[in-house]
Order: sequence, then C-alpha cells, then structure tokens
Amino acid sequence: MFAAQAALGSPANSAALDEEYHLAPGYAYLRTGDPRLSVEHPPLMNLWNALPLVFLNPKLLLDSPAWQTGMTDDFSDAFLWQANPDQAIRMVLLGRLPIIALGILLGAIVFRWTRDLFGVYAGLLTLALYAFDPNLIAHSRLSTTDLGLTVCILVATWRWWAWLEKPTRWNLIWTGAAAGAAMATKFNGSIAVAMCALVALTHPISSLRRGHYWNAIIRRLAALAVVTLVALWVVWAVYGFEVRGGVPAATYWRGIAKIWSEYTPGLPTFLMGQVAQTGWWYYFPVTFVLKTPLPTQILFALGIVLTIAQPGHVWRRVSAALIPPAVSMTAVLFSPLAFGYRHILPVLPFVLIVAGSAVRPKHQISKVGGGWRVVGIVLLLAWQVISVTLVFPHHLSYFNELAGGPLNGDRFLVDSNLDWGQDLPALKAQMDTLGLERVNLSYYGTALPAVYGVRYWPLPAFLHFVTGLEVDSFNPYTPEPGWYAISVTSLRMGLLYHATDLFAYFRDQTPAARAGYSIRLYKVEYPPDTPVDRAVVIGTPTYALPPQTLGVAPGHRLRVKWADNPDVFILAMSGPARYIATDLLPFDRDLRRAFRSAARSEGDALVVDARPLVESRRAGWRAPLRLPDGKSLDSPADFDGKLALIGYRLDSSTVAPGDALDLTTYWQVTGELIPPIAFFVHVADDGQHIVGQYDGWGTALRGLEIGDVIVQHVSAPVRSDATPGVYDLQVGVYSPDTMARWPLRLPSGATVDRVLLSKVEIAARRVLQSSPKFP
Repeated sequence: MFAAQAALGSPANSAALDEEYHLAPGYAYLRTGDPRLSVEHPPLMNLWNALPLVFLNPKLLLDSPAWQTGMTDDFSDAFLWQANPDQAIRMVLLGRLPIIALGILLGAIVFRWTRDLFGVYAGLLTLALYAFDPNLIAHSRLSTTDLGLTVCILVATWRWWAWLEKPTRWNLIWTGAAAGAAMATKFNGSIAVAMCALVALTHPISSLRRGHYWNAIIRRLAALAVVTLVALWVVWAVYGFEVRGGVPAATYWRGIAKIWSEYTPGLPTFLMGQVAQTGWWYYFPVTFVLKTPLPTQILFALGIVLTIAQPGHVWRRVSAALIPPAVSMTAVLFSPLAFGYRHILPVLPFVLIVAGSAVRPKHQISKVGGGWRVVGIVLLLAWQVISVTLVFPHHLSYFNELAGGPLNGDRFLVDSNLDWGQDLPALKAQMDTLGLERVNLSYYGTALPAVYGVRYWPLPAFLHFVTGLEVDSFNPYTPEPGWYAISVTSLRMGLLYHATDLFAYFRDQTPAARAGYSIRLYKVEYPPDTPVDRAVVIGTPTYALPPQTLGVAPGHRLRVKWADNPDVFILAMSGPARYIATDLLPFDRDLRRAFRSAARSEGDALVVDARPLVESRRAGWRAPLRLPDGKSLDSPADFDGKLALIGYRLDSSTVAPGDALDLTTYWQVTGELIPPIAFFVHVADDGQHIVGQYDGWGTALRGLEIGDVIVQHVSAPVRSDATPGVYDLQVGVYSPDTMARWPLRLPSGATVDRVLLSKVEIAARRVLQSSPKFP
C-alpha cells in the first residue's frame, strides 16, 4: 500500500523546489567524479537519486560558466529546463524511484525493530501506521535527501541497539556505515553519532558488578570511537577519497562552513499569520502537532505512558526508540531555519515505533482493558487510513483535523509543509477545465511551468521568476484584469527573501478555484464604469513604490506601464499619466525639454498628457525604410499587427570597428502583446554576415495599451575585426523563447522578417576622425 501510494501519486506532482538541486549535482558527480556541485548537500543521496538517469543519458553542460564556477543553482536550472526540457519530466520521475525503494526499506526496518522490541502485533500496527503516513509517503517520492537521512539515522540507531543487546563486529560496522551515510547525506547527519552516545548511557548493562560495569562503559566508549572512525571513512569514500590542501574530503568541510555562514542568520519563515527571519523555538513542535495524523499522535502518547509504567530496565532497553526523537526535536528548537516538516522527518519512524507499542502482550498491560483497547486501536487505524486516502495524491499538503485539513493549512504553515512547487499538473488540469489559455502565475517552485503545459505571465515569485520585466511591473494595488494563479507561500509571504505582502489584494478574496492544495486561482474584474488612472514607472519595481507615489485612488483602477532603465521611455497615449523616473529621456533632449514644459509636479511624479507631444513630433521621427530586396517601404513597419516601428534616429551613420552604433527607435503598440518579446538590430553585409548587433527589450508588456509609444535608445557594438565598408542596418522583432521572428506583412500578401534602415559605414579610425557626423 505504501509503495502504491508513492508510485501512483508521483506523476501527479511536478518537480518540487529542491529536486533539481539534488538530481543535477548527483548526475554530474556520477558522470565526472567531480563533487564541485556538492557544497550545499553532501553527494551520497544525490548519487543514489541520479542512478536511473544513466538510462536517459541527458546532456551535461560541462562547458557552461555555472559548471566552471561550481554554481549549483544555475547549473541545475540549466540541466533540467534548458539542456533537457524534452526529458525533464521523465528525469524527475525516474529520480524518485530510488527514494521510493528506500521508503519500502525503511518500512521493513521499522516493522522489524518494533517486532524485536514489542512483539509481532506491535510491529504490524507500526507498519500499518507507516503505510498510511502522509509525510513519509510524500517525501518517499521526492528526489531529495530528507528520506535518505531518515533511513540512515534509523539504521544507525537500530544496529547500535542491536550491538548493545548482542555485541558483534558486524553490528558495529553497520552502525558506523549508517552514521557515515547520514553524514554524507546531509550535513546535520552527524547527529546520528550523538544519538548513539546518549543511547549508550541509558541502555541497561547486564551485569551491575563494579568491575564489569566500568569495563562495559569503557567498551561502549571504544565502540563509539570505532563507529566515528568508520563514519568518517565512509564520508571520505563518498567524496572519492578526495584530498585538497592536505585535508581529506575537503569539499565536505567547505560545505559545512558555507552552510554555517549563509544560513546561521536565518531565512524568512511563516507561522500562524506571522513572518519572521529566524523562526520561533516552537515552530517544529507546532508543525509536528498539525501535520502528523492524530491517530498516530494518540497512539504515540499511549505508547509513552505504557513504556514509562514498566520497570526501569524495560524502558531503558527501549530508550533507543525514545532518545533519537527527543534529540532531534531538541536540536531543531534552536535552528534558525524553519522550512517544514521534512526537517523533523527522522523523528517520525521512532514515533511510529513507540505508537506501535500501544499493542503489547497481555502480561504487560493486564491493568488496562484489553478488549476496549483493541476496538479503540482499530478505530484509530481506520481513521488514519481514511484521512490519508482522501488526500491522495497530495500527501505533501496533508494537515490533520486540528488544522482543519489541507484546505486551511496555509493559515498555519506554508513552504514545504504545503506548497513546494508540486501542483503544476493540477494547475494545468484546472486551466483546461476552466478554458483558460494563460494565467498570471506566482509559483513557489523551480520547475519550468511551460514544461508541464502551463502558459502564464510571470508574477513575483521564487527563483526563476524573481526578476524580469513582467515581474517588476506587477501592480499589487489594483492588478490587471484576468486570471491569477498564486501559490499559498506567495499569498502569505509575498516575494520570498525580497519583499513581503505583495498579494494582500487577494488574501481577502474567495478563490474561484484551486489547483491541488497549494495554488489558488482568482479572477480579477472591474466594473465597466471604473475610472482608470495611469502611471509610467522607469527603473524602480512597481511593487516597491508606495500607493501614494503611484497615485492609487479609492474606487479607481491604476494601470501601470513599466520600463527597466533610463534608455527606455513609454508615452501613454490614452490620456494623462503620472511619470515616475529619476532620469528623464537622457537620450532625446528635444522631447525631454518639451516633456518638462508640459508637466506639472505632484509629489515625486510628473503628470503629463503625452498625446500632443507625440503627434507634433511623429512626422519628424519618420526615416527611410527599405525591404530586404531593396525596395522602399512606407512607414510605419507593423510587425504581426502588434508592434509597429514608426520611426528612428541614427546619431551617426559612421562608426569605427570596436565602437558602438547609437540608435533611437520609436515603436507603437498596435495589438495585444504576449511576453516574451525582443527586437534585434543587426549591422550586416550583403551576405547577411553580422558584424554588429543588439538584442533586447526594455519595456514590460503588462499595462501597455494600443496606441502607446515606446522610445528605446540602444547601442549596437561593432566587432573590432569588422572590415571597413558600407553595411545594412536591419531591425526585426522575435520571441526569445522560440527564436521565431515576427512577420511583416506587405500589401502584396508576402511577408518579410526584418526591415532595413539607413545604410551605415564602418570606417577605419583615421578616416572617421575627419568625417562629419550626420545631424
């Protein structure tokens, strides 16, 4: 049942936020033997995850700057979503199979140890609870290190208990190997050795005679030393017996130092409506109470009561199942990182073992009503099976009845407790149901939504979409009309690590639908008679400006147009607008003077009606256009009926090799624009050999209206080895995603993919110095 839930639910979950950061380094190490990417996570479990990928033989970008500099995040992004987009989903699904196998192994060990401690019926109860534990199911189908660490810690403490019960060489070696595997899986895996040390102090010694007692203590200390040495040897072996600067496994120790320096200050954490940088000491106890099934918690409490009620030597014998969860929970109380239940996942197998002990032989529980206890246990087990079955396949988002179930989970916790980027398939299915072509998406994950068939405009979100034109133009006060898909982490925390509370507009609204439990869909609409105000912002992200600066007015809708640098300017053609810019039109003195003359100041903004300014200059912006065959073309050049080149100004038609050609272009919106777009400027000879170029686009498409004019100044660098001569200056528009150029439709019905501007001359510097510039 456990394997079925894990395997069948896997395809319904997109790549979780951290999965690529384990798959890519693991596969790179597997192929190259170089652990340079294994700095934030030791490589053992990553190697295990990546083993099935050898059957797909995906491309490795070993010539990329990310590999050369050891940038794990950049390399992982490129590995899955750029180098291997056609195989990315299969890679993710295959990488989960080894973890599912570990999940099955963990269940077997949990049963075996519970049986040895408390009998076969206790083992069966523990196994039933295990098979229907949502947290273990969820993390057994993710290519991360959390379940691997859980397995390693359990094996280490299990075999150490076995050695204390019956000292053998193999039990000692297994303990050391498992502890070393824990250290080579996560940097906090060394806690396994600490657990063994505490268990050694409490586990009963068979003989209490003074001489034998101290001999036993010395023997246990010596065994711990052996365990530690074996563990360190395993770590060194996992790093290929690396020695750098005379230090064995130098990458491992460098990784510990990096994690300590980067994460000690903490990271933003959400708990019950509050956001804090370092979390709260009670974060993980609350997380455990809200996300562990209540039947498991009830049986765990009963198991503790029954154990404490036994004679001292009995509970001391089972202390190996009691001390590890206590150590783990105590350690995380002081952690500055509070990301989710996965950080206390190693506690769970021990909790289940103790919960299983609620079923005991009759002679141990003769004072407790046997028949009623059996009925109660059966009902509790049925409760757990039903509650977990109902959440399939969204086990990661499970919350128990104390939290009101997963639908209410975001009131208490977000991040990997609920929302780890796993619901893109559910979002695609919901979009199909609602007939949505695209959504405005704030997604808390690293997977590329397009790979899962999701078409979107990006909103402020995590990693891939933290920066960019459409992100920085987002207006959080009166969002553009349309459909919005927002992860609950974004809803509660805004733009993680950068700005918070970006989606307050949506929090008080009832979502129109949801995708899984982690993404909510909203439809933004305004009454037809809603007054519309306009603002043009240059440089500063819209969401970083206060509403009073933007001119947000009650009962009005604000439409924001945004550009990312002073070399771009937007002229709103639908009426007066507020212009917010620190450097106004530095490349066009005439327009700058006219703009300032026509403006009135309101706080930090200038209010201008740009329509008369544009209309009085439109004729002066026109300049000669030609088709690729040399024929003249009347201005404007309208690309795909969406964006028209209405003019340009060339500062000089002569340029020297190694210098840049300065060009100002004037564009007008003529149709609906869908991101991303870019335009190119090529300096090319008759054979289309390009010796100078510019590619880019500095204006967000969000907020633009038909008629708006975009003025963009660019510098097109010319190669230093360009041959002097006369060249064509070409301009066109294209999609950076597909590299497909937009067509320019001619009256004859034919199409071309570029227009030619004035001829330019590349001249040697000595000639250029004596040549006048064009006016």
